[in-house]
Amino acid sequence: MKSSPYLEKPLVTRAVALRSMLAETETKIATAAPAEKASLQQRADVLRDWLRPKATISSVPRQLVGPVLAQS
Repeated sequence: MKSSPYLEKPLVTRAVALRSMLAETETKIATAAPAEKASLQQRADVLRDWLRPKATISSVPRQLVGPVLAQS
């Protein structure tokens, strides 16, 4: 039995895939009809948000965490 063509595709990281999806979406925005532009813009905003680094609780200065958590 032959293997699935899906299994033969190289793996890419999530960040690479998201950047590619964002580039595709931005290209579509440039030529989209006005009715479609809003949803494509929303998709691009979501992709940008997913690509933006997020702060973790450990990177927040201790004085900003609050008195209950800071005592732990």
